[in-house]
Amino acid sequence: MPLLGVLSAGCGVPQKAGHGKLSYVVEPSTKRGYWLYLPKELVESAEPKRADRLLPLVVSFHGMKPFDCAKSQAREWQTEADRYGFIVIAPELRALDVLGQFPVRRLNRAFERDEETTLAILDHVFETTPADPRKVLSTSWSSGGYMAHYMLNRHPLRFTCLAVRQSNFSAAVLDGDRTPASRRHPLLIVGTQNDFAICRRESKRAVEWYRQHQYQSVSWITLRALGHQRTPDVAADFFARVAGVRPRRASEVLAHRQVIDGQLQGNVFRDPAEPMFGDARAGALSFRQLSRTGRTGVQ
Repeated sequence: MPLLGVLSAGCGVPQKAGHGKLSYVVEPSTKRGYWLYLPKELVESAEPKRADRLLPLVVSFHGMKPFDCAKSQAREWQTEADRYGFIVIAPELRALDVLGQFPVRRLNRAFERDEETTLAILDHVFETTPADPRKVLSTSWSSGGYMAHYMLNRHPLRFTCLAVRQSNFSAAVLDGDRTPASRRHPLLIVGTQNDFAICRRESKRAVEWYRQHQYQSVSWITLRALGHQRTPDVAADFFARVAGVRPRRASEVLAHRQVIDGQLQGNVFRDPAEPMFGDARAGALSFRQLSRTGRTGVQ
């Protein structure tokens, strides 16, 4: 398959549109843009900016341009945002470009500017929406993982947990001396059976790195039969468990996910809001069973 075809595989957004409001916003101080999705329940309220309660915030970092973009990240999260009542933002990044550094092995000015911009966008979102600064997810797809891991490492007080999906990882841009501040943060690393080799390899390295640095809640799963495809439903369920949110309706997509390998750690899985996956088929283990048994290395 030509390189373009390989990189483009799975880059479409198959998730359905939500019933809330998707808009493009420019952060005033940096003049950088981000996509904002307000869930249905918030849009239908009388005063969206003055909701009677704060809503969990999803910060989703996009993969390599032009094969992924901030708008695609916001689009793929819409249904999940409506299901759980999440606000979603997707910053426009400049470092993650097909002409830029890949794999990422060192920090550069573009990467650092994306960091500064993301922090400014977070401040703007908290000022203009009822997003809860105590419940913030750092998530990503594909090479957006470099930024998702980095932001949690450098700014643990701004994020509550991490859930990366088929994402890249680089220990070279992380600071091991900063890990004590985030060791209690729940982490979920999602891989797929037929993903690109580099994503599978770097996801494994991520698990190893967090364990080496004594993180207390490092969970990982490998989903059966999928390639480099978008799986926001899995990250959304994880975040709901961390944030203590119950879904408004069950997820048909999630019910059919199958795990062939993985390990769950931490209190987040001891009292699940709802079973993550349906019944196991073809020798695979459902996430519900994995959560109950805590088994590892299931074939």
